[in-house]
This record gives sequence, C-alpha cells and structure tokens, in this order.
Amino acid sequence: MPFPRHLVIVTAGQEGSPYDPLLERGQAQAAGAWIKARVPGRFMHGFVSRVPSAMETAVLLDLPDEVGWQINDQLFAPCGPCPRAFNTPVPNGESLAEACQRFAHELSDLPYLYSRQVILVVRESAAWCMRAVLESSYSFDLLEGMRAEPSDLRGGTVIYYESVRESDLLWNAYGRRQIVHPWEFMQQVAATAGEIVWPDAAWEEVVRKTFTNDELCAEIERISRMADE
Repeated sequence: MPFPRHLVIVTAGQEGSPYDPLLERGQAQAAGAWIKARVPGRFMHGFVSRVPSAMETAVLLDLPDEVGWQINDQLFAPCGPCPRAFNTPVPNGESLAEACQRFAHELSDLPYLYSRQVILVVRESAAWCMRAVLESSYSFDLLEGMRAEPSDLRGGTVIYYESVRESDLLWNAYGRRQIVHPWEFMQQVAATAGEIVWPDAAWEEVVRKTFTNDELCAEIERISRMADE
C-alpha cells in the first residue's frame, strides 16, 4: 500500500516544559493560513501529540472539523536542550535513537489509513526525529543539524512532504519537501501594511546520502570527533 501523497508536519514550539502554554498564538494561526492556501485538497486524518502546546496549535490551525484530530501518545520526543549524544537519554526520558525508532514504527503505519493527505502536529524535537526517519538521515547528521540550526524547526514551522512515486517503503516514500516559516512572512507583511499573498515556496529534493570509500573514511573521523565532544 502506498504512503499518503501529502504529509504535513507542523511544529508547536515551546521546547521548555511540555505543559507550558503557547507563548505566540500567531505562529500557529499563520501556519494554518499557509496550509489552507498552499496545500491542495483536504486532510482526512490529523494526529497531534499529547502535550497541551501541540493540541493548542492544532486548534489554532483552524482546519475544518472533518480532519478529526486524534491524540497520539507516541508523537512525543525528548525535550529541552539539544542532546549531546544520539544514544544518551535526556533526564527522565528517552534518547534520540529511541525516539527515531518509535517514530519509524508509527510512520510506517500511515498507508493503513488509506488517505492521500495526513497532518501531524508535534513539538520541535519530534519534528527533527521525523525528518531523520523520512529522509533516511543517520544519527550524526540529525545531531549535527540540531546543534547547528536549533531554530530551523522553530514553532509554527510547516514541513510539507510530497510523494513523487508510489512506494510502500517508508525510507523512500517522499521525494521532495518544503520547509516554511509563515509567521515570519506575516510579520514582514504587517510591517509594510501590505496584503498577505503567500509566495510560492520552492520544492527541495529529498536526497538520501550515499558515500564513496573515501567519503566513508572521512565520516569515520567526523563521527569519532563528535562522539568525543
């Protein structure tokens, strides 16, 4: 069975306590406006993490009630500062490795929804793990991305995946993506008192990395260096 053609992930932000309320409701409202303007068709399935900030974000997206949100306990990931190691659990929690493994299992069930369009609302750390799973990133790429660009998936970010081929394998189901920050665009428009016309976002090809022998040797050195940090 093929995966949904369109998969949208929205980040709720708030990487402090998972039970903190949203500080900026406009982020979620802007994300919802962008989704309704730029994602064709309608969502028949929506899943939201069990934390209040994610549930509040789902409400503020203001999507039609036919989405039928389901609260999913498995869409939760380590929170707090960026972990220093892939396999080291955060205090009183799990490691990034365990979260990625759990998300791979959950996302592998998407074909059984028989839906062409699915939306997920999660916190930033969960979105990073999902990107690693969907794009076949390996552990040190995930960790390096979280360290180098900690705000890349900040609250209100929309990650929009599209399947370019029918596949029943999670690791190559999605061939391109858009990562957009609608709230920033709305703030820019508001500053000029202009009309909100969403610009076309460029599609990026999802590249699954392969290595030559020499590149593998370089990776050995990089991984050893990061493991010692």
